[in-house]
Amino acid sequence: MTYPKHATRPRVATIALIAAGVAVFIAPLAAEAARPEGRVKVMARNLYLGADLTPALEAGDPFALAFAAQQIWNNVHTTDFPNRAKLLAKEIRDAKPDLVGLQEVALWRGDFEAPAGDGPQTPAETVAFDFLDLLMDRLNKRRGGPKYRIVRQQKEADIEAPLSAGNPGDGRLTMRDVVLKRRTSKVKTMFDYSQRFEKESSLVVEDIGGVAGFDVTVWRGFIAMDAKVHGTKLRFVNTHLEAFDNDAKLAQAEELVAGLPNEIGPANPAGTDNPVVLMGDLNSDDEIVETLGDTPQHQADELPYAALVAAGLEERSYDGLNTDGLDDQFSCCFSAELINGAPPAALDDIDHTVDHVMVSDDNHGVDDPDDIDLMRSFATGDDPTQFARFNRWASDHLGVVSVLQFPTP
Repeated sequence: MTYPKHATRPRVATIALIAAGVAVFIAPLAAEAARPEGRVKVMARNLYLGADLTPALEAGDPFALAFAAQQIWNNVHTTDFPNRAKLLAKEIRDAKPDLVGLQEVALWRGDFEAPAGDGPQTPAETVAFDFLDLLMDRLNKRRGGPKYRIVRQQKEADIEAPLSAGNPGDGRLTMRDVVLKRRTSKVKTMFDYSQRFEKESSLVVEDIGGVAGFDVTVWRGFIAMDAKVHGTKLRFVNTHLEAFDNDAKLAQAEELVAGLPNEIGPANPAGTDNPVVLMGDLNSDDEIVETLGDTPQHQADELPYAALVAAGLEERSYDGLNTDGLDDQFSCCFSAELINGAPPAALDDIDHTVDHVMVSDDNHGVDDPDDIDLMRSFATGDDPTQFARFNRWASDHLGVVSVLQFPTP
C-alpha cells in the first residue's frame, strides 16, 4: 500500500522501529541484570592446529622430513581455518561464555625467499594463517561492536622445517594458548600471567629427520589470572598438557598444582584465596581405561587427571552419567585428519574425554554449602548442519561449556 506524502503511517512505523531497536538493546542488559548471583559460564575450546605433526617428528632422514612437512603444510590449507573460524565464532557467540580458554591457537608462517629450505636457521615470518586474528575477526564482526577481547596469549612450541614441493621453502608452526573474556562491565580480569612448563617437564624430540642437533622442544604451558565475573571472584587457569609423552604430561599436571621449588602451582587451591577454575585439553581423564581399554598407555593417561584431583580439584563438566556409569558426553576426537568425516558416522569417533572444566573442592563429592555447583554443561561443535556449511567440522575436538554456581554470602 502507498500512502500520501503527509500521511502519518510512516511516522508510526518509524516510532515502532525505534521502540523495537531500544527493546533489542535493553533485552541483553536485562538478561545480564537478571543473572543469579554467583553464576559464571566458562568454555574450553581446542581449535585444532590443522594437521597431525607425528610424521614430521618421527621422520628418519631429511627427505622424509621435508616430505612430511609438505604434507602437513598442505593439510593445514585443506582443513581451511578461515571457514572453520566462522563455525567456532558462532559456537562462542551462541554459548556466550564469560571466559574462554583456547588451545592450539596456531600461527602458520612460510619462508620462500632465498635463503630458504634451511629450516629454523632463517625464521619464516610470512603469515599463512593466524588462527587468533581470523577467529577474533569473525567473533567480533557482527553488529553491536566487539563481543570478546583477548586477555592474554602464551606462546608454546615453535617448530620450523623445510618443505619438499616446488621452490625451496620452509613451513613454521607457532602454537599458542589464549584466554578471551566477554566484553561487558560485569567481567573483569586482573593479575594475569603465563609461562611455559619447565623443559624437564616437556617432550623433547632429538635429531629430527636424522639431522644431528636438530632438536625440538614441544613446549606447553598455562595462562592464569584472577577474575571477577558478576561480582564473583575466581582464579582462572587455561592449559594444554602434552599428548605424546606420559611422563611429560604427568610432570606438567604436577607443576600446575604442586608448582616448582619454593612456589605453589597456579591451579593449586592452597595458593589463592579465591576458588579455582582449571580448564583445557588435559589429554587425561579418569575414564580412559573404561572407554578405550585397559592398557599401560591408557592407565598412564589417567595419572595426570588423578594428580589434579588429589590436589583438591574436581570435575565440573557434563550433566551426569549414562547407563554405563560413564560421562554422558565425550569431547574427543574426530579421527579423520582433514576433519571431513561426514555425520552421523563421524560422531561415533567422539568416544572419550580429554577436555575438562575442573574446580577447587576439598571434600571431593561431599555436598556442602561451599561447593561450586554445576548447573548445566554442554558440548559444542557436533552439529551436522554446521558441518554441512563447509564439509569440515570446526575442530577435531568438541567444545565444553559449563555454567557454574559459586557460593554466595
